[in-house]
Amino acid sequence: MYSCCEGSMDDESTILCTHCGGAFHHSCMDPANSYDFSTIDTNNWTCPTCTAKKPKAIKDDNTPIRLGASQAVVNNNVTQRLKKKKTVSEPSSKVQASDTVSQITVSSLELREIIRQEIRREITELQKGLEASFEHLLNAKFKKIEDEMEEVKKSVSFINNKYDEIKTQLVNQEKSLKSMDVISADMTQLKTTFNKLESENNTRDQWARRSNIEICGVPEKKNENLITIIENLAKKADISFNAPTDMDFVTRVASLSKDNKKPKRIIVRFMSRYYKDEFLCKVRQLKNLKASDIGFSGNNSYVFFNDHLTTSNKLLLQKAKAKAKDCNYKFVWVKNCTIMVRQSNSSPVLHINSTNDLFKIK
Repeated sequence: MYSCCEGSMDDESTILCTHCGGAFHHSCMDPANSYDFSTIDTNNWTCPTCTAKKPKAIKDDNTPIRLGASQAVVNNNVTQRLKKKKTVSEPSSKVQASDTVSQITVSSLELREIIRQEIRREITELQKGLEASFEHLLNAKFKKIEDEMEEVKKSVSFINNKYDEIKTQLVNQEKSLKSMDVISADMTQLKTTFNKLESENNTRDQWARRSNIEICGVPEKKNENLITIIENLAKKADISFNAPTDMDFVTRVASLSKDNKKPKRIIVRFMSRYYKDEFLCKVRQLKNLKASDIGFSGNNSYVFFNDHLTTSNKLLLQKAKAKAKDCNYKFVWVKNCTIMVRQSNSSPVLHINSTNDLFKIK
């Protein structure tokens, strides 16, 4: 390959640089064909490039020799200017070369402009594509966010509606509670009044029975004479008894439980409470008294004597017995229609008049 152009080795006249070894065409070194290369010492010839790298001979420095536009050939490392031949017109080869260079230059500039325009167009299209993609992505994201916000709005609206409903319900319930509080207070007052009235009624009822005795375990007979039975009991207890003057009435009372198959109780009302207390005290001294002892031969059922208690006091007596048994109280009895309990012989006697008194049993 030649160093002066991109041509390949051919038969054209060439000259070699003794410094770099490059091959150069004569036509490339002298485009105007105004120099005679036969006068050059080819053994010592240096190409313009290598000559330019050497320092100037007249100055002791390293400044390269600047080649002029007309400088083409160097002989013996000395720059020689080539003299142009005076001609009327430029050679056609030189004109053609100049036109070719101009065309190539123009083509390069146009190519650069075309490439630049293409790059700009590609960048613009890419930018538009990116903007469109980004806008589409943003629109999709915003649409999704809008949908989610719409759902959130619906949820918030639903919650607000529910909150309003619950608030309304709470207000209504609060009003109801206030009404219930009033009703509850009224019910409490009514209950207190009822309990008071019930207690007073029970007290009056029990007071009306203060002269009565309840006899349990006496067998029933058809066409029986209850006065005779009382007289036999009085004789057995060694009590002076006169039915017309000492007794007001005597009768049998059915049990509250329909399943109770025991004989009906006998209720005796005496004219005097003091006589009733004396009669009850004497008959209670008859330990293990049986029906056969008072005229019922062959019947060994036991006969019991108690104060005639009201239904409420009987239930209270049952509760007192159960509570006393749980708390290891030894004694539970009724005296003058009053329920009494006692833990031991040395313990104080407790009077049970209502269910609240049951808390005394500990």
